[in-house]
Amino acid sequence: MTSRLRLLVLALALAALVATLVSAAPAPTEQVFRYPFREPDHPIDPTKGGTLFNGHYKANLFEGMAETLPGGKINWTGAIGYKASDDGKTYVFTLRRGVKWSDGTPVTAQDYEFAWKRGLDPKTANINVSNLFALKNGQAFNKGDLKDPGQVGVKARDDYTLEVALEGPTGWFLGSVAADTVWFPVPRHAVTKHGERWTEAENIVTNGPFTIQSWRHDQQMVLVPNPQYWREKAVVRVVISMTNDPQSTSLAAYETGEVDWAWAPLTQLNQIRSHPVLGKELKVAVQTATWFTVFDVTNPPFNDGRVRRAFYLTLDRPRLTQSFLQGALRPATSLTPPGVLGHTANLPMAGGVPEGRRLMAEAGFPDGRGFPAATYTTPNLTEDRIVAEALQQMWKQALNVNVQIELLERRAFQSWRSARRTQPYHMHYGGWTVSFADASPFHNGMLTSQIDRQNHKWRNPKYEELIWRGAVTLDPPKRRQLYEEAERIVALDAPIIPWGYRTKPYLLKPYVQGFETHSSGWVDLFRKVRIVR
Repeated sequence: MTSRLRLLVLALALAALVATLVSAAPAPTEQVFRYPFREPDHPIDPTKGGTLFNGHYKANLFEGMAETLPGGKINWTGAIGYKASDDGKTYVFTLRRGVKWSDGTPVTAQDYEFAWKRGLDPKTANINVSNLFALKNGQAFNKGDLKDPGQVGVKARDDYTLEVALEGPTGWFLGSVAADTVWFPVPRHAVTKHGERWTEAENIVTNGPFTIQSWRHDQQMVLVPNPQYWREKAVVRVVISMTNDPQSTSLAAYETGEVDWAWAPLTQLNQIRSHPVLGKELKVAVQTATWFTVFDVTNPPFNDGRVRRAFYLTLDRPRLTQSFLQGALRPATSLTPPGVLGHTANLPMAGGVPEGRRLMAEAGFPDGRGFPAATYTTPNLTEDRIVAEALQQMWKQALNVNVQIELLERRAFQSWRSARRTQPYHMHYGGWTVSFADASPFHNGMLTSQIDRQNHKWRNPKYEELIWRGAVTLDPPKRRQLYEEAERIVALDAPIIPWGYRTKPYLLKPYVQGFETHSSGWVDLFRKVRIVR
């Protein structure tokens, strides 16, 4: 055998040995993040808006022109910036080139124009449509007063230039664009092809860090990294197990190692805090959120403002939030939380239980005599039942009134509440979380009679004047003053009773790194998650 032949044989043997070693080596461990949640209670189509429980899905599947960082700073994502006119009525956004949908199709200005007009179209039934009313002719088009979508104030000049005309100067516009999913683009080609089923797993096209691999409704959704995502790509596969009430059921799965994240049940927070292991894994996200009780102000006995104020004054907020709810919420007397423009602690409601009893007597119900049985309607979920029973007890002790509790399955409650727009009721459980720290989403986007997202049926002309002036004022100190005045009117007239500023206690396994919660404190973000064991 020649030396050359010997070298060839040796090289082939060495190659075979390397191949054998490689094939025998263990495969890299798959990165899987197991997360308990619930089935989306509304389509995950950004043009249809959504509730809190849809925000998680949309924020991980889609992306808009910008995002909000902690502290309120805006970071440009799908756009690289904008130019605004001197009068604050026109914005021209320049989109980022190279951003693609998960099927490789470029994301263009036409996708944004299509999405915003689709969101305004009354046939779309967008439940967050009020955000889009900032656009010129947006509300008129949504209400059917204007038929031509071409007159709505959004137009793609070319593939990467989006021109936006507003109804007037809008102090909250950029904050909303950076935070609210209603401003996200949608893939025109997928919506046109698949219609209302475009968000199903087999049809969906996304531009965020993830896309959907599979979705067994009410059981499990699996998110996988979007290979076309323009920023640093995600590495985990997110397996979302779905139950009706994950807040009360996920702890057991967490303790047995079935999930890597869990809600910390409010009924067990003190126990978790003192636990030698769980106490170290407990985290708390502060939310831009307020929980409250809503009245039907047109239905006796709560058509009388004195009765509503009496209920407001006799609610023991520290006891409710710190005792019944084990410190998961902070006591709240105003609609907007601390740190939000327009929040004020200088409210006119004072006097506590003695003043509440005086107001009830003045309204014709001394010591509760003659007061009809009132019904408090709430979802039949653990936390909500705790709140209902606490309120029932407090108002009985303070005012000697009987409040009956009506418990409804979660989806039945949503249907019930929607029907209250035209049907009477007494009280119901309510709450509002916003995606950026401004008063406008609380007042202009929820409480105003023009929107009335809680079906309180309340209208106060002075209040309406203040909040709509606040919406079009660009000067922050002036806006703050207008919304603080509006807060005082809400407290005096009491169409709702704020009682808690929300936090989100949760548990996270120590081997999970990069887990983030959106600056609003509600939506969880998975893009940077890594499993490091």
